[in-house]
Amino acid sequence: MSDAMPQHAKADARATAHAPLSPELRAKVRGRCIEVMTLARQLYDLGDLKAVVRFDLKGKTAGWAILERKKALGTIRLNIEACRVALDDMLDDTIPHEIAHLVAEWTRRGHGHDEGWRRIAISLGSTGQRCHTLDLTPARKTRRFRYRATCGTEIALSSVRHNKLRKGKTFKLRDTGGILTASGLIGEAM
Repeated sequence: MSDAMPQHAKADARATAHAPLSPELRAKVRGRCIEVMTLARQLYDLGDLKAVVRFDLKGKTAGWAILERKKALGTIRLNIEACRVALDDMLDDTIPHEIAHLVAEWTRRGHGHDEGWRRIAISLGSTGQRCHTLDLTPARKTRRFRYRATCGTEIALSSVRHNKLRKGKTFKLRDTGGILTASGLIGEAM
């Protein structure tokens, strides 16, 4: 989203992006998850592994898989906005991508986005790419603060580092050796 957009418009966009999905859309996505899990069971020994789908992700992440080995339970978390604005991509790539994480971990054939995971992802219909290219709304607005170090270098800091500086902490820049202190605050970055 453009920084020129008024704050109330950004808040409205975030609220719309994270509104609940319709029951029809949820059913379609769940149906695709069942299809991909069925294919995974045909291709790999998944034993009693079960999977559930949650529609609770927000922000820039399209999907996330979590395996609880002791419970034989995999959870697929999907981004509501991504399901709404890029349904085909979610059905064709993200769902197989996330289920591949469960399969790779369960079968111990891969981890993270390594080559073992990639082979499984492709076998389930995913492109095997590590990251998506969807333009999703950030879950929250992050504030940045501009500082000038003692060496003259200007740098933008997150609110976490900004608050640490306000409490008296200092940071040393690796490249120049300059020191950042609270007195170096220039203002909030736009």
